Amino acid sequence: MEEITCVPTFEEGRLSLIAQNLTHLPAFLGEEYGEQTTSLALNDNALSTVENLENFTNLQSLVLDNNSIVSISSFPKIQTLQTLWLNNNKIDSLELLLNEIEQKFPNLTYLSLLKNTCCPNFFVGKDSGSYIRYRYYVISRIPKLRFLDASPVTDEEREEAKKLSTMTARPVSYTHLTLPTIY
Repeated sequence: MEEITCVPTFEEGRLSLIAQNLTHLPAFLGEEYGEQTTSLALNDNALSTVENLENFTNLQSLVLDNNSIVSISSFPKIQTLQTLWLNNNKIDSLELLLNEIEQKFPNLTYLSLLKNTCCPNFFVGKDSGSYIRYRYYVISRIPKLRFLDASPVTDEEREEAKKLSTMTARPVSYTHLTLPTIY
């Protein structure tokens, strides 16, 4: 059995490991709490990747804010996941991230990526036009979203996202993405 390096808090389906200085998710947590966990909070740790999620089969909410995550490629498919918060990490490829989300989290309705370079907003020194285009693009790729970052997805944004998806092909990288100006 692996050495316990954290003090988990579990209550009514919510497993919290906030500010535990974790560099990885210990496998025993999934074995002990996985099936009954609906919400997993791993924010304010030192995670660069997250493994050992496969036993969290009923997970609906995953909060990973304030870590050092670059990619979610190690995540398993989680059909039940509805909320994913990845604020203030090191994610720079929006295209790769959205590809992973489309494959792994088909029921995602809440996504937040603020303070990542893949999310062009005032936190990373970008203008509001870049952020609006980013929102349209993400909504076009994940049409079930109800909230993106700190704001609800509006009907108007859905309409613009539909227009965008018919006007552009998928870019190789968001860094080089030039979207048409939509008025």
